[in-house]
Order: sequence, then structure tokens, then C-alpha cells
Amino acid sequence: MARGQESLKFKFSRPWTAESRAELLHLLREESRIWRSFDGSDASIPLGYARVNVDLEQFDRIEPESFDPSNVRDFLPPASSSAGKLFLDALKERDTEKYCDLVFAFFVSNGWIPSPFTTSNSIQGSNFRHREVFDQYLRGLALLGGAATAGSDAETDAVALSNDRVKSQLSTLKADMTRKSKLLQGALGKARAEVSKLRADRSQIRAMATSGARVATDRFERDRERWNRQFSDTYDRYTKQLEYKSAVELWDTRAENHRVAAKKTQRWLIGSGIAFVIGIALLVVFLGDQVASSFVTERCDAQGSCVNGWSAKGPLTIGSILLVASLILWLLRTLNKFYLSSRHLASDAEERKAFAQTFLAFREDELVDEKHEAIVLAALFRPTQDGVVSDDTSPLDPSLVSVLSRKIGG
Repeated sequence: MARGQESLKFKFSRPWTAESRAELLHLLREESRIWRSFDGSDASIPLGYARVNVDLEQFDRIEPESFDPSNVRDFLPPASSSAGKLFLDALKERDTEKYCDLVFAFFVSNGWIPSPFTTSNSIQGSNFRHREVFDQYLRGLALLGGAATAGSDAETDAVALSNDRVKSQLSTLKADMTRKSKLLQGALGKARAEVSKLRADRSQIRAMATSGARVATDRFERDRERWNRQFSDTYDRYTKQLEYKSAVELWDTRAENHRVAAKKTQRWLIGSGIAFVIGIALLVVFLGDQVASSFVTERCDAQGSCVNGWSAKGPLTIGSILLVASLILWLLRTLNKFYLSSRHLASDAEERKAFAQTFLAFREDELVDEKHEAIVLAALFRPTQDGVVSDDTSPLDPSLVSVLSRKIGG
């Protein structure tokens, strides 16, 4: 190589040479434009352990003064080389599988991605999972080798070197697969033992689950019976509470009605008494002389002499006044009876209300049994007494109305 020339070498491809790095960069850019004119040339190939990305735009981003030929990678062979013609034929024929095989083998041969036959790659998971990757690599390598055989000696040497590497890697792979087979057999034995243990554990778990389900069912039945009893007790208690609360409301309403009636009767009694006293006073003041003079009458004879004599008009007047007074007193006495009766009935209703509330509170705290309920009902609904002693037949009542009442009733 002449002094000052720059070169770039690929496997399965003749070297690239130029007078300067700038000229070499220009050649690579021209080559990149050639490859870009074909659809699918910038393929991205997914593998089991890697991914091949053809970078046809890498030289567009590089300035000539910062270009380094040793950093060139992920590129295709010259389009005019025997290997490049294989790539071009595959692109023209739209044979994507063939093109991917060639790219994969070309990248592996130039060391841009690791070989699928290396130990690190083959250990990752099962070797059978990478079988398609191995076949892909070998197909591409065979195509490149056939093209190199028809090319220059340098390309033939590269194929021989790649074949030797493949043989070495195949031998290593075979030994590794033998070792892994033994490890796999040991792991399979352990797995079988684990499966047997898991089956025994599953049987034990099923037995425990069956026993637990039986215990849970029995407990649920007991709890359900207890809940039913509690619900029945609560329902009965609630019903009884409604009954006694109805009685409380009833006697509370009656007590209020009796209190209102007592107040009204009291007002009438006081008003009537005051009116009676005022009437008696007015009678004495304004009609006293006329009542007194009604007992005396003046009698005159034919000679014209007059004398005062007894008149029956006076007793009749006094009797009429006493009759009216007796009626008024009887009315006042009746109003007094109504007042006392209302007061007594209001007190009795409040007693029954308090008794029902007390019994209800005891029932709330479960301090009494249902056998005492009859006593409570008898006390609540006993015959009501008005609290007034009948004294219409008393011989001590001097009023005319009382005398008439005794005569009529006797």
C-alpha cells in the first residue's frame, strides 16, 4: 500500500483503498447511496440473542476530519464484489430470507455480532431454541463461501478461516451439548422428585381443605341457628315494645285530655262561685228591703183604719230564692265533682303510663320475665275509677235539690 493511503478491510470482500480518509469516506457514501436504491437493504433482523441492524446512514453523520476507518461496522460489502452481487441478486429477486441469511453471516464473520456457536450464546436457554439461528448462519456462510471461491485468493483465505472457525465452534458446541444433556438428566430427576412431592402435598392439601370445609359448614350451621334465635328474640322484643309503647301513648293522650278537662272545669267552677257570691251580695243590697217587706201586708177597714198583718208572699219569696240558690249550689257541686274526677283520672293515666314505661325499661334490660306480663296487663287495663264518692243520698245535705234527689231515688 502506497504511503499516505487509507484502507478498509471486510471479510468476504476486497479491501477498500483511498488516498485519504476524506476520499475513503466519499467512497463509502457513494456505496451507501447504491445500496439505498434497493428496497429492504437496510433490514433489521431479529435473532434469539441479538439483532442485526444494517446502518446505511452512518456516514451521513460523520465529518471527514473526524472519520476513523477502524470504527466502520454494520455495513454491506462493495456492490461490485462477488459477495455484494449475492446481496444485490437477493434484493432484486425480493428474496428476504436469503438476504437476511447473507447479512447475518457477513456480520458474524466480521465480528460485529457474536457467533451463535459461542458458549455464552448457546447456554442461554435451550440449544434447540437457537436451531433456526444456527441454520440461518450456516446458510449465509455457505453462500458467502461459494462466492468467495469464485473470487480472489484473499476472499478464499477468508472462507477457509471461517470454515476452520465453524469446525472449532461446532466441536465446542457438541461438547457443551453433551455436558448440558447430563445436567438436563440430573435436573429432570430432581424435577420428577419435586413433582412427586407436589402430588403428595396436593393430596394433603385436599384432605385439609375437605376437613376445613366440613368444620366451616358445621360452624356456619351453628351460627345460623344462633342468628335465627337472636332474630326471633329481637323480633319478639320489638313487637312487645310496640305493644307497650302503644299503651304508653294511649295513657299519655288520656292524661293530657283529663288535664285539659280539669282546667276547663276549674275555670267554670271559680267563675260560677264568684258569680254566685256577687249575686247574693247584690240581692241583699238592692232587694233586701223588698224581700223583708214582703212578709208584712197593710190591711184597711171600711172606716179607713189600717193595720199591718202577716203576708204569705214573704215565705214564697224566700222559698223561691232558696230554690234558685240550691240549684246554683248543686251546679257548683257538680262542677267540683267533674274537676276532682278529671284530676283523679289524669293522675291515674299518668300512673299507668309510668308503670308501662318502667316495665318497658325492665324488658329492655331483661330484668323481668314474660311470666310477669299478665300482671302488667292487668294493672294497665284495670277498671278506671273516677275518684268521686257519691254522696247524693247523704242525710246531711239540707238543700231542696238534695231532698228531691233522695225522694226521687228512694
